[in-house]
Amino acid sequence: SPPIPGTPPRSYSLPPHTPLPYPVTSGPYGVPYGPPVRRDNGMAIAALVVSLFGIIVPCMLVLGLIFGVLGLSKSRETGSGRGQSTAAIVISAVLIVGWAVVLVILANLHTTASSAGAPMFRDARTSVSVIYQSR
Repeated sequence: SPPIPGTPPRSYSLPPHTPLPYPVTSGPYGVPYGPPVRRDNGMAIAALVVSLFGIIVPCMLVLGLIFGVLGLSKSRETGSGRGQSTAAIVISAVLIVGWAVVLVILANLHTTASSAGAPMFRDARTSVSVIYQSR
């Protein structure tokens, strides 16, 4: 009989089997296991995101530092996230020191200017006292 259009000829065979990139072992009842599961380190990712967010909101830096340390300990179990955790710890530590320096400088400027009787502070005190005296 003539072949039906669109069907492979009878001599068609399946291509040779290519080996899988992972070993296939049998589970219970002969069911093969699937590919190995990739375990990400969510704590390391969260630490990096929170520490970068700490550039804008400084109080988040402490949380980024804590998440970084937790992510670093979890990276020993999962084998991933070590670099992210280390980066989060370094970024958080540097930014904590940076924000502390900025606050010390601002506090020093404020006390120096107010004790020296800077005109802007003297005028502000005078303006406030005039407003309250007029009422």
